[in-house]
Amino acid sequence: MALAQATLTTALAPTFKSPDFTSENDPEPGLAAQLPSRDDSVSVEQHQSLCADNWKSAVDTWLAEMNPPHIVATGGEAGNTLKTALLSAFQTWYANGVWDCEPLKDAFVTMGDKITADGKENHTSVPLPDWAWDGNTAPVGKPALCPLPSVSENSSTPFTDAADIIAAEIHKWLITGTSSYKKVTDPGKDTIRTFTWDGEEVV
Repeated sequence: MALAQATLTTALAPTFKSPDFTSENDPEPGLAAQLPSRDDSVSVEQHQSLCADNWKSAVDTWLAEMNPPHIVATGGEAGNTLKTALLSAFQTWYANGVWDCEPLKDAFVTMGDKITADGKENHTSVPLPDWAWDGNTAPVGKPALCPLPSVSENSSTPFTDAADIIAAEIHKWLITGTSSYKKVTDPGKDTIRTFTWDGEEVV
């Protein structure tokens, strides 16, 4: 299954919603709340870790659809790389008292680099033993996460809408990564086929 932006949206949306909403003030009652509450029972460090965990879980769900199915993505290693980088970003923001988008973008670049370096799985269209993985190319640049358009204040699904805006940029960026495969049963042809990370062949 190829990567789908809708999967990331669905996985991310609950991470933006706090359990503090009640039935009287909940704009999206059908959505589970996974954003950890920030109160005296939860330290800053715990809150940062829980938020990073949420991002990892959402991205893992999305990356499980990768075709080719890179092990570091489907096995959670890429998500762990993202989690570590995001946690560092959260800690930097808190220590400096200043929010800066670049560490957020860089966290996803670090995840993309992990997939680039360690992703060696075969695409379903180039089966073994005729084809062999020949290399990956990292996604181009950084995801355009800032500035993002605002969610309409009249939206009945503000958490899902916010997730979709962010998911669109992450998805659009990641699928510029590519994997190439070389024909090995007929080396004289030296045939190479290249696919984006959402499974589309580059022609």
